[in-house]
Amino acid sequence: MEVHAHSHTARKKWTHYFWEFLMLFLAVFCGFLAEYQLEHKIEKDRAKELAKSLYAETYADSIVMQEVIAERLVKEQACIDFANYVRDSSLTKPSISFYRNFLMVVVYHRSMTFEANDGVLNQLINSGSLRYFKSRQLQTDIGKLNVVIGKIRSRILREYTMLDFTVRPFQLKHFDNRWVQELTENGKIPLKDALLQKDFQQLLVPRVLHIEQFDREDAANIALGVFITSSGTRNTQLKEYVAANHNLLMTLRKEYHLK
Repeated sequence: MEVHAHSHTARKKWTHYFWEFLMLFLAVFCGFLAEYQLEHKIEKDRAKELAKSLYAETYADSIVMQEVIAERLVKEQACIDFANYVRDSSLTKPSISFYRNFLMVVVYHRSMTFEANDGVLNQLINSGSLRYFKSRQLQTDIGKLNVVIGKIRSRILREYTMLDFTVRPFQLKHFDNRWVQELTENGKIPLKDALLQKDFQQLLVPRVLHIEQFDREDAANIALGVFITSSGTRNTQLKEYVAANHNLLMTLRKEYHLK
């Protein structure tokens, strides 16, 4: 029989396998750490970009809100002046200031309506991107602002309901819309700009249509109803928005050092 020689290799010590395992473990662990750090940096950078966009959006709306509040104060005073005039002053030859107040009560609405520019805010909430913000205070402030915006939209809808069913019929019956047509030069000039720029003495002589059916108390009551609705919105929903907007801006500045 043929005898085969067997070669014998020395067995490796257990310490050799231990170091191989340790090196492999360290390589995997370091890879995991690198991936974690990269993901953390990406999320941090993403949060910073979202914070900048949200800040710009919220800051811009804060300026618009102040303009809206100022416009409402002007209209509310016009409502009071109109109500005081119609109770005991001449309607056959109304003054220019009366007719301007008449216009403010029944026509001038759009500039006092606040529509939040909340595209970034909605993206954060609806896409799940809010998770990038680790600050609990920031998440709370964003949620509060979103709730207040919803309240404003609901309130504005109520204002337009009053406008459509109460103010608009009164306007169509008694306000001479030719005055607005001439004031805006057939729609070429925005009403807001026309009110600031035009010389009212050069316009049509103001008149109250269907004066024989004009009820002074009803007219005053409608004007004061507009005043109450506008001031109620301003003192409640808009005031809440100003506070929520301010808090969010302050938190964003603190968390991301924005200016």
